[in-house]
Amino acid sequence: MKQLETCQKQALEAVRYYAEEKKADSIDILQHISNMANISFTNIERFITQLQTRACIALHFHPDRLDKRSLAVIEGLLNDGSYQSQFETGISNGGVTAHSGGARYSFENKLFNGAYEGSLPSSRPKYGALDLKFFPDGPAPRFGSCYLLLKPHMNQYASFTFLDSFLIPKGRASGNQWHCLVSELLTEIFTREHCVGKSNIRVHEALSMIDKQLMSSYDDSYFMQANSSNLDHYIEAQVHCDIDIKTDVLAIVCDRSFQYSESAPLLDLFSQQFNIDLFWHKGFQLPIDQIPDNFRGNAMPTLARKITKGSLSARDFGWISREHRLSKDEVIRDFGAYDPLQSIKYLWHILVRFGSGFQEPSKD
Repeated sequence: MKQLETCQKQALEAVRYYAEEKKADSIDILQHISNMANISFTNIERFITQLQTRACIALHFHPDRLDKRSLAVIEGLLNDGSYQSQFETGISNGGVTAHSGGARYSFENKLFNGAYEGSLPSSRPKYGALDLKFFPDGPAPRFGSCYLLLKPHMNQYASFTFLDSFLIPKGRASGNQWHCLVSELLTEIFTREHCVGKSNIRVHEALSMIDKQLMSSYDDSYFMQANSSNLDHYIEAQVHCDIDIKTDVLAIVCDRSFQYSESAPLLDLFSQQFNIDLFWHKGFQLPIDQIPDNFRGNAMPTLARKITKGSLSARDFGWISREHRLSKDEVIRDFGAYDPLQSIKYLWHILVRFGSGFQEPSKD
């Protein structure tokens, strides 16, 4: 068992208490869905237990982005042997507001009832998403091309929200109180036939599929399946404890494009040093003439052409992020109202949404 700080215990308890207060109403919703979908309530309870005990949290990241120490993320993971919060690294693949008075600071106060007010950066939660094993690129690829899979025992140290926590969503879970979260998940499936990125799926199909997936192991054949185009639908996880790579991480999963980049030896070393599996998903690739100008702003095709002359892939983002971080080079200035790093993030969203699998470079 991990020793938690007082603020971490209070944060977990705040979410657990909220979910417990909503439990009766949540069970009513689940009973209604049970009747309408012709599924026994016992199966829903079993599904909740499966999520609690077998689902893994995925922590997405880009391995070649620089932290505030000017170390690439994968170098930082190798050196530290632990996964750090955004308040520690100074970088984010979501909103760049992990600082005192920033938006993340504010919504953490709301979500966790002020538990982290005045706490050290190292004490604050680390953000991921619960992996239902729908897509090899992970449950929340908008936040990174690669991800660490935590062992299921880490779920007891995490709180969860249905969709992103900055929305202060109604569906929350912590400890043994998961009915509130699952009622929101099953409501979306029942009303929209949509389940955290997977479309055209009904409740009985989703429960059966997730149950089967969670009982299976991660292996190479799973990661050869098609990736998602999922940007906005996920069960967010907030991990309220230290994350030790050796004891808490099951595997590292990487975009295939990094096999042909300077990050490859470091990713291999990471797998060997911590004795964890390294898997490669198909990755993302998109010809620059297919970059839309109406999805994340009209500057995106221009930015893509400054990054590469052919097809855009995950490995193309690292150098331009480092260039901006180190020198504020003209190459990524002047992109309308967006901060340059925000523009890079939006271009990544386009690659996830519209890209297909990475193709191995020609040896000619």
